[in-house]
Amino acid sequence: QFEKDGAEDAGLVKIDLLGNRSLAVIRDAIASVRTRTGHQIDYTTADPEDDEPTRALFRSGRTMGVFYTESPASRLLCAKSKADTFELLVLNTSIIRPASNRFIRVYLERLHGKPYEPLDPSLRDTLASTFGVMVYQEDVVNVASVFAGMPLATGDGLRKALSKKRPVKQLVAYAEEFFAGADRLRRDPETAKRVWEMIMSFAGYSFCKGHSCSYIRVAQHSCYLRAHHPAHFMAAVLANGGGFYHPFAYVAEAMRMGLTVHPPDVNASAYRCEGHDREVRIGLQFIKGLSADGCRRLLEARDGSGRPVRQFTSLADLRHRARLSAEDLRTLIKVGACDTIAGEWTRPMLLWMVDAESVGAKERRNGDQMESWLDRDTGELAAEVERSVEIVPAQRPAQSADEHYLAVPMLREYPAERRRREEFAALGFTTDCHPMDLYAEELRRFRICRTPELHRHVGKTVLLAGMLTTAKPVHTVTDEPMEFATFDDGEGLVEAVLFPEIYRARGHVLFDQGPFIFRGRVEEEFGAITVTLTHLDRLERMLDKLGARRPGR
Repeated sequence: QFEKDGAEDAGLVKIDLLGNRSLAVIRDAIASVRTRTGHQIDYTTADPEDDEPTRALFRSGRTMGVFYTESPASRLLCAKSKADTFELLVLNTSIIRPASNRFIRVYLERLHGKPYEPLDPSLRDTLASTFGVMVYQEDVVNVASVFAGMPLATGDGLRKALSKKRPVKQLVAYAEEFFAGADRLRRDPETAKRVWEMIMSFAGYSFCKGHSCSYIRVAQHSCYLRAHHPAHFMAAVLANGGGFYHPFAYVAEAMRMGLTVHPPDVNASAYRCEGHDREVRIGLQFIKGLSADGCRRLLEARDGSGRPVRQFTSLADLRHRARLSAEDLRTLIKVGACDTIAGEWTRPMLLWMVDAESVGAKERRNGDQMESWLDRDTGELAAEVERSVEIVPAQRPAQSADEHYLAVPMLREYPAERRRREEFAALGFTTDCHPMDLYAEELRRFRICRTPELHRHVGKTVLLAGMLTTAKPVHTVTDEPMEFATFDDGEGLVEAVLFPEIYRARGHVLFDQGPFIFRGRVEEEFGAITVTLTHLDRLERMLDKLGARRPGR
């Protein structure tokens, strides 16, 4: 019954056990590869560190979905540093913390060849592997000991105080001891201030080196799977709830990777997303509005244990065997999951049939006739329906040879745009195009710069449009709020910065995925492209101002 601080005071070892969904991604991707290809990847002995395709993804920052290196800041740092070795990736993982931004720039300059001298000759060996910059929690202890002569136990107390984990004494007391020790060892006072300033960059959050090493080991295995088994990997990322981004961002990334993404299907989809060859099949898990009970019934009727898989042949067969509610049927039809069992029936006709049957079932319930015509065998079905509603022969091939149908009018199929919008509403993404493609006609009103063209406009101001994939509010050194945001225009990702002025004026519009239209100055640093925003608005508001919005939008 010890709580953590009491356990430490009693001299006991305390261990934090944390969940990590990326381990599940790796597990599921490896299992999928084994099931689909027969190839067994041995996670315990595989060494992806020397694999060139894996290293290429890291040094280019193409690490969306890859554990702990997929955030916008991490991907930018990968691209700026060209890090592809275990040592550099570990260093990147530890140095990328809020208070160390200016030291990240110093690190990058030195990494790319800028000559430097350590802050003090005494630190040359201590910080040799990190280009003279303090990176790991251990550096706090070692630098305090070497530079200021503080006992290692006192240095560890300083480390804990910086992370606000039960400080033995306040930082001001440690500061006094540090400067007194530095003076006793005749260190230069200005250098002592700079070293202390670097120590203060560890305040709040930092990694010990062992933590970073274990994280990068997971990241390398994850990136190996992305490089060599992309469909299995991206399906596992989606199936396990993604990571840093909205699901649509991972679907868009899968398309950019050359994968084909298939929508949910009552005969082809499992509950979770699955990958095979160069294809990803979206699972039933993503269909908003599909009840948990309906999903369970569908899978049991199709894949029930102890018998071969029995695929559904028609909507009536699906309703009869899975006993789905009308609402679940409507949801499946609208998202396109019943298209492969529709025959020549359009989605509006299928919906009409479900609605007509629901009305008929309600009328029969009022007459104490509880069973639905779609729930009966063919012989009983005809007699039941004949007593309650009019039957007309189907004007097209029936879904099976001996079924009868309610009178369903000939209804043309929904336009592709409507089907995509309903898919987006039900899934949060589209599978045959990027969500921004739904606004292609409206975007022609603007001179939009696309992400592949950004490198040609460095130093210039451009207009862009995209969906918001993630945003991270932060504070400047003067404690002013600002934000980093990532947008997806369908061809790539835009890493944007909202400095305090534009964040105060327009940051409030980033309350959902958008789409958005924004203007900004294109910046390049160490080969990585970012955009500093000067204006931001929701696309629909901009279209309303121009009077260019299509009816029904």
